Amino acid sequence: MKNKAIAFILVLGMLLCFFTGCSKATKVIADTDTIYIARTGTETLIIDRTADKDYTYRTTRVKKENAPTEPKTSQKTDTIEIVLLPGGSMEITDIVGGKVYTIHRKGLF
Repeated sequence: MKNKAIAFILVLGMLLCFFTGCSKATKVIADTDTIYIARTGTETLIIDRTADKDYTYRTTRVKKENAPTEPKTSQKTDTIEIVLLPGGSMEITDIVGGKVYTIHRKGLF
């Protein structure tokens, strides 16, 4: 009986850890004078504070044959460069702030 209770608590704890990672809570990746980057679920918000522009990206699943195989520049201005990488990752270069941020796609696999 004691072993079943311990096993149940362990399984419950693992399920709690698994489903907590799937939350829709906003995660702020960068918050500086020049750029703001936040991720909520599959949506990434990038605010270029220097140029006063917003960019929103949503990560979606695609078939392997339709997936990009090379990096693609999505936006390039005097203040920011956003490059979409294969596998659903993004590379955001804050030219004014002199920093590069890489956001990796979340997933189980």
